[in-house]
Amino acid sequence: MSPRPRATEQFLLAAKQSETTSLAELADTCEVVTGVSELIHQLQRERGLSNVYLGSQGQRLSAQREAQIERSREQETQLRRLLQQRYLESRRHSPSTRVLTRTALVMQALDEVDTLRQRIDQQQIDARLSTQAFSRLMAGLLSIVFEAADGAGDPSTTRALLALFNFMQGKEYAGQERAWAAFGFTTSEVNDDSRERLAGLRFAQQRCFDQFHSFATAEQQWQWQSIENAEVVAHFNKLREVIDALSDDDCVPADLGEVWYDLATQRIDLMHELERDLANHLLTLSQAQLSRAKQQLRDHEYQLLSVLSDSQDNYAEPPSLLLDLDAPLVPAGLAVQHDPSSEPAIGRTLYDLLKAQAEHLRQVSDELCETREALNERKLLERAKALLMKNLKLSEDDAYHRIQKRAMDSHMRVAEVCELLIEAAENAAGTAQ
Repeated sequence: MSPRPRATEQFLLAAKQSETTSLAELADTCEVVTGVSELIHQLQRERGLSNVYLGSQGQRLSAQREAQIERSREQETQLRRLLQQRYLESRRHSPSTRVLTRTALVMQALDEVDTLRQRIDQQQIDARLSTQAFSRLMAGLLSIVFEAADGAGDPSTTRALLALFNFMQGKEYAGQERAWAAFGFTTSEVNDDSRERLAGLRFAQQRCFDQFHSFATAEQQWQWQSIENAEVVAHFNKLREVIDALSDDDCVPADLGEVWYDLATQRIDLMHELERDLANHLLTLSQAQLSRAKQQLRDHEYQLLSVLSDSQDNYAEPPSLLLDLDAPLVPAGLAVQHDPSSEPAIGRTLYDLLKAQAEHLRQVSDELCETREALNERKLLERAKALLMKNLKLSEDDAYHRIQKRAMDSHMRVAEVCELLIEAAENAAGTAQ
């Protein structure tokens, strides 16, 4: 009998090595995501303080803002160092083109933040433009998290990433609500337009937190419910009701801006505690998955070494994947009966490893399909926003709020509105041709 070719063993080991490498890269990416979440939190606080500062002509929260700028800079330095180490210097990491492009855009935006701060210092920018500038930076940072989730190949880690991403997105809308209302209270300008914007931000928060809930663990869901039931959140919701009850002619005390900022900040700080727990869970999970894969690789190497070290006299052909009705290569209609359990032990070892790996890949693929819907909805939103920005000459912020308002008014999901917009644009393009 001719010696058995080594290609099967080599490719099987290569598959396990590839999985281990991918999980190592994913663990690095999860560390980056944690750094991104910390920087976003600091920038969110700076954005809110800057709006009170601008609205009061530099008279309120000046010292707090200066201290917060230092915290933002410190966190930015840490993230820059981490991105350099993980994406440029690491030998084991090969980030995707999309991740590197998103990161490059974020680096450019971060380079411009000090210029924005100087304009705020000198009262050379209004709160609307300042808020939009900070929000665009936050959106860029969040896009790094989204790309991490979109590129993750491990189902459990993908779910944890999606739970964190949706929670971070909801917290960002909470930060925008804090910033816009703080400016409105400080300047005593709360009108129909601002109330509509704030209502849209509440709607967006709820949508994100609902999606977070669908990917969160039972403990994480309980933590979120505890935040919603907190006393400070009850006080915050009462201030929301005050906003809803105001008319354009009502005089709003400027001091209410600081009260609002303080309550909104306490609420967001509670969210940040859960955000950190989500990030720590993600890191722990990714490291556990990497350790598991490394152990499986060692087990595979040991088992294959045992097979190859047996004498040629004991060699028997392994069970045929083509003759096993349960094997992944066999078409459903192949009418062949075969009992692989009757094969000699040496052949069985390799066969079992092959079949176990195929079953593992099938299970991973099935579980990933369940998480892809949320990622695809995000991509639909980006396409719909781009269409509105191009066709109606809207800013990204205005395009999103238009989509959001239509979803609210028509009681539809945002993804459904996006699908209708994309379909209408495609039909219009087809008619034009």
